Amino acid sequence: MYQCSGHLLADELRFDSITREDAGDYICTAVMDDIDRSSINTTITISVGVSPKIVTKPDNQSITAGKTVRLDCNATGEPQPTIRWDRNDRILDLTLPRVKVS
Repeated sequence: MYQCSGHLLADELRFDSITREDAGDYICTAVMDDIDRSSINTTITISVGVSPKIVTKPDNQSITAGKTVRLDCNATGEPQPTIRWDRNDRILDLTLPRVKVS
């Protein structure tokens, strides 16, 4: 948990170029020091997503008919992305008996 002082000169907490490491619970506390030292706080949860990035890209291939071909594609991101295969602008039918995914 992180704490910020809640007074008129610092009522905004700003992150430039936020990262996954900034994710977490933040507590903002407003304190009345000169009167009776009363305070109130609120908790804010920050979740930071990371856009998907292809880390293993399949190479273009020319294959002889009847041979087996393997295409590898891996991606990272937050949350972890799923891989979808398309062919000719349509989602590939993965129920075909010749097509396997792992």
